[in-house]
Amino acid sequence: MPKVNLKLLAFFMFPCWQKFSQFLLPNYCLLCQVNFAPDGLCEACEAELPWQQACCPICAEPLEVSLLCGRCLNHLPNFDQAIAPLCYEGAVKQLITQLKFSEKLACANVLASLLIKHLSQDKQFIKPDLLLPVPLHAKRIQERGFNQALEIAKPLAKALNIPLKHHFLYKKIFTLPQVGQSFAARKKNLKNSFALRGKLVGQHLGLVDDVMTTGSTVNEIAKLLKAQGAARVTVFAVARTGG
Repeated sequence: MPKVNLKLLAFFMFPCWQKFSQFLLPNYCLLCQVNFAPDGLCEACEAELPWQQACCPICAEPLEVSLLCGRCLNHLPNFDQAIAPLCYEGAVKQLITQLKFSEKLACANVLASLLIKHLSQDKQFIKPDLLLPVPLHAKRIQERGFNQALEIAKPLAKALNIPLKHHFLYKKIFTLPQVGQSFAARKKNLKNSFALRGKLVGQHLGLVDDVMTTGSTVNEIAKLLKAQGAARVTVFAVARTGG
């Protein structure tokens, strides 16, 4: 039997082991891949994050001043407030994209920690009675393997000490992707596509998602929740797009 050169084997195996160890314990920054970051994000990259400076106090749309946006002035949404501390651009967009399409679940913890950090500094924050992640249709979960909103909601619920019900709200109709569709088309696409397993009378509910674009999805869900007796609906999104 030929002898195995252990040094040569270790030389070729090291890159594989390094990737495997980073998968289990991601010690390096998920963005720059250079700086040591046991929490997933180094100080340099965190300092460059696009935090919102001003936004609509209802739907969290980025604005130059914190006043009601034109859409909310014309017609208030079904939810009572949306909290989205970051802009969907740059590093934040990279983290969310890595989570959704590259299966880097460690990004969910980082994104949740950023949301938690913002809420801890918000003196007007009202803690909801329970959290509901924005659901994906069963077919979409089968394709992706997970629901990114649920992965963000898990550490958020733990940090805030709020019950998380991820089977209560579900998507009963498989719809086309929302990307690239107009506000009207998004609204029509999502109509009556969600359902509940029971009622939540008189409760303050928190809806959790990764990114909020036009708000069509959370608005449709909030409409359903209010119809089933919810007293208040607050949307928690990591990031918000403009316009």
